[in-house]
Amino acid sequence: GKEKLFAADYEAALELFAEAITLNKKPSLALFYHGQTKYMVDLNIEAEEDYKKGLEVNKIHYKCQVGLYEMFKKEGKLKEAYDVVRNIAKYFPANPERLKEVIHLAIKTENYSDIEMYYELFTSLDERTDDVVDYICSGMFVYGKYLFNLGEAEKAREIYDKTAISAAGT
Repeated sequence: GKEKLFAADYEAALELFAEAITLNKKPSLALFYHGQTKYMVDLNIEAEEDYKKGLEVNKIHYKCQVGLYEMFKKEGKLKEAYDVVRNIAKYFPANPERLKEVIHLAIKTENYSDIEMYYELFTSLDERTDDVVDYICSGMFVYGKYLFNLGEAEKAREIYDKTAISAAGT
């Protein structure tokens, strides 16, 4: 099925993945590829259904979550994209690129209070590139401003202290 998918033989790929779904008691991966094939031919509603069925079988199936995330992001459904990527960040090890995306979406969707959780993920990264530092510091700054506007000046100060440490004098 994957061979047919990568060769752009979408009809044959769909048939093979549909068969694979019936051959497995927990067909999350087959559902992902079936959905991915539908996504490739712009059948986004059907692709979304397949990804969600895969998640019904395995609620944290990585590829189904990534498929949904990419589709929602492309469609401009930022709230839905954020909900999925937040779940990915919760269950799978952080990587710098995903962390930048999740911080960006948290701000765009006004989920400011989640930034502190992403700061904790940031501190656990083995490698912190300059752009990841910029993202986390920007996110923390916005979160601190949000807290300050809520009248939580002391908590905002704590956030700004963490931001200053992360920025390391830059």
